[in-house]
Amino acid sequence: MSKLKKFGPVIIVLVVLVILLGFLGGGLEFGRQEQEPYVKLAPLTAQAGSVCSFELESNLESLTVSVPSNILIVEDNTISSNSTMLLNKPIQTLQLLLPPTATDTFSIKISSDSFEDDISVSVEPDAGSLVSGDEYYSYMRTFTSRYAKRSTGFPHMTSVANYLKQELSSFGLETEIQQFQRESRDVMNVVGYHWGVERPKEWIVLGGHYDIKEKTIEGAYDNAAGTIAVLEVAKAVSMMKTDRTIVFCLWSGEEQGLWGSSHFAENIPDGVTVKTYLNYDMVGLNWPQLWQLNVLAGPDENENEVENPELLNISNRVINDILGYPSTGFDVKETSEGSSDQASFWPIGVPTIYYAGKIVYFGYHNKADDLATMVAEAPGLENLKGGFETVVWVSYYTVILLDCDELVKQVMD
Repeated sequence: MSKLKKFGPVIIVLVVLVILLGFLGGGLEFGRQEQEPYVKLAPLTAQAGSVCSFELESNLESLTVSVPSNILIVEDNTISSNSTMLLNKPIQTLQLLLPPTATDTFSIKISSDSFEDDISVSVEPDAGSLVSGDEYYSYMRTFTSRYAKRSTGFPHMTSVANYLKQELSSFGLETEIQQFQRESRDVMNVVGYHWGVERPKEWIVLGGHYDIKEKTIEGAYDNAAGTIAVLEVAKAVSMMKTDRTIVFCLWSGEEQGLWGSSHFAENIPDGVTVKTYLNYDMVGLNWPQLWQLNVLAGPDENENEVENPELLNISNRVINDILGYPSTGFDVKETSEGSSDQASFWPIGVPTIYYAGKIVYFGYHNKADDLATMVAEAPGLENLKGGFETVVWVSYYTVILLDCDELVKQVMD
């Protein structure tokens, strides 16, 4: 038998199989369609006053994500200077910082070449994950009751300083107590350092005095309120990485003549520059109550010139554009007022912001300055909590902008 006859049937079968496979393959190829581009975002809800995380999934190679200007993008625990970011992974996490005043919905715009989509996100009311009036008030109750009569030089001031140091340490800050003597009194500053990633020797300093006049018992408005404001801002700022070092100071000896803050300002370490100082003295009785929150930039040496445009512009941007508070609730201006700790920084050339609420206060430097008086003045506990939150939110966002040169540039352009 010839080889052709022997393998003929096999060859025929192979040829038929090749033809069939070719036909089927062509049919499969013919039936294959390009996958439609898609973007999925989850969840579709966010919480005001919080850093919110979203999972973004897409089959596109790269995406540009844009958010409203009052919402800040967080990348690697750092506030971004841009309102857009580029995503180039199939699944990626998007983090956004929402102001407490965000309401209803906002849109996240997704684009890639010819693809574009607006994804609507519903906003839930602020539940105080970053800033909480409830927590602020709880701090105030503890501090004014447990640590009354906080006069500089009194023996129990050591326990007060240790308590404040412990609280700052609980936020992950490196802390110290700076102790020295003035007029035979022990003066103790409590200091916490949130070290900068890029510029650790450039400092933004925040401070408020925790000592009180001898005639005062609780010293709630002057100045437990300012002390707790510093703690609350420290807690919020410590959750993020910052380019510059943010220093949180609680002063002693303010009532005797700015002893604590002047000692600090006169002993800035070699190689360190202080960009700005923010001062808190008598806060909480302010908007959204009847009284304005005074946001006072200084020093103001010439009333005919604007000497602190950066601080004024940043404050107005935070209040009006990011937080959306009514401008009538705030008095943003320059001042030469030097009766509080901000004046200690003027001789070394540091611009300052002084936060203060109601100025005329019948409990000033007397026994009536207690937490119950503040509640009555507000009037009411919820109003007081709202006033506390206002101070923290305004100064928190101010620190964020001051820390980022690009954000400052945007404000000044």
